[in-house]
Order: sequence, then C-alpha cells, then structure tokens
Amino acid sequence: MNWRDRSRRLSFVMLWKQTTGRVAVMKKLLWLVAFVGFSRAVLLLIGVASRLLVDPLRSEPYPWTYSSSVWLSIWGVWDSGWYLDIAVLGYSPVERAEAAIAAQANYAFFPLYPLLMRWVGRFLGGPFVAGIVISNVCLLISCVLLFFLVRESDDEDTAMRAVRFFMLFPTSFVLSGVFSESLFISLVLAAFLLLRNGRFAAASAAGVGAALTRSVGAFLVVPLLVDYLLRCKRSTEAPKIAAAWILLVPSGMAAFSWYNFRLTGDWLAFARIQSSWGRELRSPITVLLGGIFSADVSSVFAGVMSLVILLLLVSSLRKLELSYFIMSLTFLLVPLSTSLVSMPRYALSVFPVSILLARLSARREVESLLALALALLQGFLMAFWVNGSKIVV
Repeated sequence: MNWRDRSRRLSFVMLWKQTTGRVAVMKKLLWLVAFVGFSRAVLLLIGVASRLLVDPLRSEPYPWTYSSSVWLSIWGVWDSGWYLDIAVLGYSPVERAEAAIAAQANYAFFPLYPLLMRWVGRFLGGPFVAGIVISNVCLLISCVLLFFLVRESDDEDTAMRAVRFFMLFPTSFVLSGVFSESLFISLVLAAFLLLRNGRFAAASAAGVGAALTRSVGAFLVVPLLVDYLLRCKRSTEAPKIAAAWILLVPSGMAAFSWYNFRLTGDWLAFARIQSSWGRELRSPITVLLGGIFSADVSSVFAGVMSLVILLLLVSSLRKLELSYFIMSLTFLLVPLSTSLVSMPRYALSVFPVSILLARLSARREVESLLALALALLQGFLMAFWVNGSKIVV
C-alpha cells in the first residue's frame, strides 16, 4: 500500500472498514474495555481501603483533599494541586511562599491538560472531576491506539499482550489520576499511528499537543522523523511535505515559551523554575547511581526502576523499532538528567516497554508469571501512592 492509499485510511472509521475479521477484533476491543474497567475497579478498592486504614493512624491531617468523596479524592495527590490551581485561577508569575512549595510557581506545568480540565469542568461539576474523566478517557483511547499500532507490525495476540502489560505497568494507576500522563501518552500514540497511515498534518497536530502537555513532548520530533525517513526507504511515493509537518512538533513548546515570556519576561521560565523542585542539569549516570546507592527508599526504587527499563531497552534493541528506541531513551534520559524525582511516573510514557514485554512473553506461562508480578507490585505501590508516599511522586 502506498502513502497516498494509506492517507485515506485513517479516521478510525476507515481503519475499521478495512479491518479483516471485524467481529474478532470487536471482541478483543470489548475485552480490552472490560480489562481497563476491571483494573480501575481493583485499584479503586485498594486505594479506598488503604486510605481508610491509614487515616486513623495519621498524626497530622492528610495534606490533599479535593473531594468530600474518598472514592474521588484518592485520585488527587502531589502535582494534582498544581493542575487544579492552573485550571481554576490560571497562570501566575508569583512564586509561592508556603514552606512546602517555597519558590515554586505554576508556570512550571504545561497548559493543555489543565486547560482541558477547565473547559470540561464546566459540564462535569468542576475541574477535579473533569481531570479524572479526561485521564480515564485518554487511558482508554491510549489502549485502543496501542492495540492498533502494535497490530500493524505484529499479530493481534501480541497487540493484546502489549495492552495488558501497559495496564499492568507498576505505576499505571497514575493514568487514572489528575495528572497529564494519560493525555500525553494518547497524543504520542496518535502521532505514531497517524504518521504511519499517511495523515501527516494530523500526526503533527498530535505531536504539537504532546509538546503542549509535557516539555519532553517537543523531543518527539526526532523519533517521528526517524520513523518517517525509514519508511521513505520502502516507498518511492512518500511525500516530502511530510517532513515539514513533523518539524512543527516543537512549536507546542515554542508557544508555551512565548507565553512564559509574556508572563515572566523569561522565555525559559518553565525550565528555570525546576530548580525549586531540586532539579539541576547533571549527568544521567551520576543521577542514576546516586539514587541506586542512596539511603532513601524512594530514590533507590526510582533508580532501580529506571535502570531495569534502560537495560531492557538496550538488551532487546533488535526486537524494537529504531524510532521507539530513540523515543524511549529520550523520554527517560531527559528527566533523568536533572533528578530521579517522579521517574517511576515519567517511565509510564515509555510505552515501547509494553511492546517489548509482549514480544518476549509469547509463551503463556511467561506471560502469566510476569503479569502476576507486575499486578502485585502495582497494587502495593497504589496503596502507598494514595496515602502520599514519596515512592511514586
């Protein structure tokens, strides 16, 4: 199929019409939806139970309460407050004076997710509930996109395993919380799937959206360009204008930089303010080793988790597309070059790990053991996360 034919293929309606075995695929997608719902229900029960058990033992009040319902409140911790602050009050150039967040400011956070919270919140009773809805809708979209993306290069069974491992990733509970990760991952997946189906303008728009969601999204331009150029070698009809569309991806960050300049007088204010979170530019190796050999449990966990993912990526390079490998290293090493803080959460965006695990676990017993281990670890971390533990920030 040439690029012109593929460019007419996607929307999902066209993709679906050209899908063979539609009934079988529909059953898999329905199972996928059920699996997502079941996993969220289990996490919800773990979160509520652990919160109710821990609350009476606290010497001080729990620091975050965004809803009177514990069923909703558990999905808001740590940076959720900053997203709510932006959604309700907008950006402010003023650095905060409170002891816990001294010298921090909300312009450190990129705008697409909190703006969606504000807009959707007008219809759902407020931005906090909107944030939960947006995150879970984007999570479901991400699973569907991942299924179709893997299905293009592998078989349907591998695609289903990739989605399962994506949902069983140790910190995937964050994808249902008031955080931007679900939105970011759905846009990254959309960019790859649209690009591979010849919808270059739409792929660029998804990439720009990713760059407006997280700063590392601007670097998506490199793996997308590599993916496109490699596919150009296999097609004589690849349109050259596509590269121009891809190169627009960093404009999302450029737009936010311009807004930072209007707000603070500094084009890179969002980057400089990161020092208030203890982030400073260092060698990723230094940061990684410092965490692994630290006396702090959260630093050790973040360091070990980052190292395991890096080793998995490098050791399985032949089983992974070059564009995925470049994207994965970028999404890991860019934040790792400043701090280990939030690395277990940032690692969520490295979705090729799920594809790798799916390709390496074709044997049923291997898949089952790996899935069980990941599920137990995720439940353990969920109980700590909803109670404000620094293991996952």
